[in-house]
Amino acid sequence: MVSILAILVTVSLACRTDINQATNVEATVEARLQQIMASESPTQTAMPTSISIPTPLQIVTATTKPTSTATSIPRPTPTPTAKATPKPMPTATPRAMAEATFSSSYSEGAKLHHKGDFTAAIENFTAAILVNPGSAEAYRYRGISYKSLGQYERAIQDFDKAIQIDPQDSEAYFNRGSSYAMSKQYERGIEDFGKAIQIDPENSDAYNNRGISYHILGLYDKAEADFAKADQLAR
Repeated sequence: MVSILAILVTVSLACRTDINQATNVEATVEARLQQIMASESPTQTAMPTSISIPTPLQIVTATTKPTSTATSIPRPTPTPTAKATPKPMPTATPRAMAEATFSSSYSEGAKLHHKGDFTAAIENFTAAILVNPGSAEAYRYRGISYKSLGQYERAIQDFDKAIQIDPQDSEAYFNRGSSYAMSKQYERGIEDFGKAIQIDPENSDAYNNRGISYHILGLYDKAEADFAKADQLAR
């Protein structure tokens, strides 16, 4: 800047001495000044039109692993299984119900008879007969219970029915013969004992009861023969 001022002073002095040359000096000074300023000014570097600001690095912070929260795993909804349709219970037919009632009544009647409760036994045999009037066994057992009570007429009626249902029922013949004999109808008793023996030749009781009936009637030879046969079968 000192040199610039010196030049200005020199130029000013020159202007005073030579006014006519002022215009040329001024142009010269201006050009010179520009040269000086150009030489003394530091070289200006072209500024970049745009400054690329570096993208700041992202600081990687220590990331913690996500805490595994204990989440309850939902239980799978059970698939509804098709329930097996229960099979309908077989409906008991009237016949099956009748058979069950007969069996129960008949069995109970037999138990009561063997216990000596003949009246209760008769009630159960009657119930069995009502359900199954075609049972020779029920009639026969009820007849025996009547006979045990001394009701011989009723007993004979039941034995008649049993024989009608089953003509080969040797026990019915035997018990009817005994009822006749107890009623002092010995001839009829002997006839029934004979039919029982015919169906069942091994029936020692039939031989024995027939022998007794023969003996009461005074037929001792026949009585002795039947007693011998009864003893033989009983051995």
